[in-house]
Parts: sequence; C-alpha cells; structure tokens
Amino acid sequence: MKTRSFLLTLQDDVVVSESAATTGGHRCLDYIPGSAMLGAAAARVYNDPGLDSWLLFHSGKVRFGNARPLGDDRLPTIPLPLSLYQEKGSLLGAGMEPAGLFNLAAVQATELENEKQLKQLRGGFVSLAGQRVRAKHVSRLKTAIDPATGRASEGQLFGYESLLSGQQFLGWIDWDDDVPADQLDRLIQVLNGRLRIGRSRSAQYGEVQCAPLDFQPQFPSDVIDDRVILLALSDLALCDTLYQPTLIPEPASLGLANLELDARFTHLRVRRYSPYNAWRRSHESERQVIAAGSVLCYRKLPGFDENTLAALNAGVGRYRESGLGRIWCQPSVLAARHPVFPPSAKLVPVTMNNSTADAPIAKPATALIHWLSLRADAGGQRQHDERILSRIVAQLPELYRSARQVLGGVEGEKVGPGRSQWGEIDSQAMRRSGKALHEGLFGTETIAGAGGKVTDDRKIDDRKQSHLCKRRDPDWGAETYIDGKAQTFREWLLDVVMNSGIKDTSYFLRKLADAVRSETVMKICEGREGSR
Repeated sequence: MKTRSFLLTLQDDVVVSESAATTGGHRCLDYIPGSAMLGAAAARVYNDPGLDSWLLFHSGKVRFGNARPLGDDRLPTIPLPLSLYQEKGSLLGAGMEPAGLFNLAAVQATELENEKQLKQLRGGFVSLAGQRVRAKHVSRLKTAIDPATGRASEGQLFGYESLLSGQQFLGWIDWDDDVPADQLDRLIQVLNGRLRIGRSRSAQYGEVQCAPLDFQPQFPSDVIDDRVILLALSDLALCDTLYQPTLIPEPASLGLANLELDARFTHLRVRRYSPYNAWRRSHESERQVIAAGSVLCYRKLPGFDENTLAALNAGVGRYRESGLGRIWCQPSVLAARHPVFPPSAKLVPVTMNNSTADAPIAKPATALIHWLSLRADAGGQRQHDERILSRIVAQLPELYRSARQVLGGVEGEKVGPGRSQWGEIDSQAMRRSGKALHEGLFGTETIAGAGGKVTDDRKIDDRKQSHLCKRRDPDWGAETYIDGKAQTFREWLLDVVMNSGIKDTSYFLRKLADAVRSETVMKICEGREGSR
C-alpha cells in the first residue's frame, strides 16, 4: 500500500454538512470528508477514456481520506479519543497537559485515587504533540429571491454553517500496490490546484487550494501485552457476518479472530446519516456508523496472531473509498493511564513542497489590492487575538477563586461580576467599538494623554457615572490576586484591554464575556463549586 498526502487551504468558506436533512438547524462538519475530494476528482476525469473510473472511484483500491485541520504546531491531528477524561471543574487550554487527563481505555475510573469525578472530552482534534485543535466555523442567514418580484421569497429563510476560509487541512490518498502508476499520476495531477467542494459551489462557497505533498504522517504504535486498542480515525461502517450494518464492533466485523470485545474499556459514539449525491440528485442509502474518535478495546485470546493487525491499515468496513474505515492500531497515545504524546523533537511538521509552493506575486498598487491586504492582515490579527483569549480564559477560574478566598470563602455568596454584568459587556461590545466602547466600560478618565497611559485613581467616586465597570461597584471593585499582583476585577479587565496587544476589542470582549458565563466559572462566582 502506498500513500500520498495533500494540503487543503480554504480560499472561501466551505459548507460540508453533517446531515443532508433540509429541516432543522444546519451543522457543518469540522473536517473535509474524503467523499468531497473523491467527487472533485471524479468531476474532472470520470469520463476520461484513458482512465479506469471504476478502479479509481468505486473499487475500494483507491481511498480518499478525510482532511483534518492543522493546528499552530503544524503537526498531523487525530480525532480527540473518547477514552480521554478530565476532572470536573478543570479547564483545558490549547495545550493538553497529560497529567490532567485520564485514559479510561487503560484504567477504569474506579481505580483512580480518590475516585475523581470525571467528564469526557468530546469534539475537535488533538495533534501528535498534544495541542488541542478545533476547526473554526461561521454561520450566515440567507433567503431565496423570488425571480418574479426580485424580493425575498416567503418562507425561504435558511442558514448555513461553514468552515471559515484561511484554514488548512491535511488529507491523504492511499492505494493498493496493483493500481497502475499512470492512473494515480493522472489522479494526483487533477487534484493539484484549485478545486470546488461542498455545497453552494456556484455561489460564494467551496473554493480550496489543493497541493500534493511528499509528507508521510507517522502514527507510532505500542504493543500491549494482553489487549488490542483501536482508535477510529474516521467513521466506521461495519457489517456483521450476514453483511448487515452493525454498531457492535465484534472482532469478526473487523476481520480479526481470537479476540474478545472488552466493553469496560471501550468508548464509542454512533451516528447515522444519508449522504446526498449531487450527480444523481438524490440521497444514498442510510449509513449507520461508529463515530470517529471512538476507542475499541479487545482482550487477546489464545492463538491470536499480532501480524493480523497489519491488514487493518487498509481500512475496515464499507465506504473506504470515501474516507470511512480508517483505524490506528495500538496507538502509543493510549497505551497508559495518561495520554503519551511523543517528544516534539521526534515529530515532523507539515511543510509545503518547493514544487507546489506558490511563487510570490507582485501586488499592483490599486485601491482594491490595498483593501484586500488590509482584510488579510485583519485575519492574522484575529488569530493573534484568539491565542491571547485562550490564555486569558484559562485564568478565569483562578481569578474568581482568589476573589472568593479574599472574601473569606463564604459558601453560597456571590463574588465578582456575574452573568448579568458580563451580559452587559457583551451587549456593549456588540453595539460599540474603539474609544466609544472603552468609555462605555471604564469612563473617560482612564484614557489620558499620548501613548495610552492609564490613570485610574481609586479615590474617584464614579457610582453616579454611566459606564459599566465602576470602581466603587461591589462586584467590579472586588479584590482578587493573580500572577503575583493584587487587583480589582475592574483593574484586571482594564489591564487586559489596554496591555494584552489585542486589536479587535469588540470581538475579544464578546468572546471573553461568553467564556466567563460558562457554568464552570459561574459555579465559582456564585459559591456553588462544591455542589453537584
């Protein structure tokens, strides 16, 4: 079996629906399915007389894998394993510390010290170095236009959730050794360049830049004496011995023998959906699948041959040509009670090939190009603000806990700004920006002189002024202690806004207000942290 990776860069927002249903809320996948790449390639070469379309697109000998998002560390990602749990009340940032995570594919919760209360981690991906990665989505409402009147049609309001443009995804194609090389060369050739995938391709969605790479992702395995652990890298459409769909991953469904499913250490989720085939203009048969990220655990029985696991590298179950059935056998990440991520020195980040990298293009000095450059710079600043936000959100529980300790730790008594105050912050940030937003939050005396120097005299009584974060307010003026510095909540927020290097203050404050109003932080704020 041979493999070729490719890098997808989203030039437009891309709509890849989780379900083809036309009613209810629309949700977008957080990866690009292999079926999208298969369809893009088939649209270009399916009727080429020099190619065997059945071999390339239907036989299962050529498999188009799902493209998963890349994080800041540029390392391949895997779906977040469902066997990973964290202690309730703890918050994880982008970097997941293994000591704070528990792998229940290797140990049962009842065996942990003090029988910790755990909650399962769900959603997103994790890089091989332990960085949590989430695909960015954006939602937009639209309406159909009545061609007779040129106005919005009655009852035709709909919404799309899509993958935000600018993100990069790493995908792959693998094929059996007996597939002719000239057929594969032609297939890779048509995938090199700009493609249109997903829904609404004729409108504003769907353009991606695809670049084949020489990069080969490495997924290290670790032999476990008495067990076999399998991590589903994509959805699994398994069949039983009668070739009927099954959601029970018995060894026979995987083509294995002398194994026994161990339900105690198995963690799986299932889903069902009916893909829409745009060429046929109809839905295909329903697929009942074990979801990506599921962890399957088996006990070895006498006579088990370790070499039989090699056959799983080509995938299991049905629909392998469109990305389903991908499995990581004996993943080293899940070999112990805490996840084991390889040292960064042993990992190779994804880089562009010199042959596929675009040469720099001179930018014409026009008003349009200047405007587009500003938009691109704004996107980079947004990513910078997101990283700062992630760091500050991780401080929130400690911020409120320290304020409660200063107060004396009175159970049931609120401390610091609560939901309503942060809701007002959110409302202000939605309506205002720049200087107007700053004055609406902190008043006019916090902006003094050139250079943005802050003068914040606690003796000033601002209770009768109209701004939100007042010095003498019992909530915003509550004392807290973090990073070796005593501050009030007002001073902490002012310091964050003035000195963190953020540029889009409105967006930043809305996201921060949403994070503070999470149940984890509000339990501390309202003195309910010890309750269940």
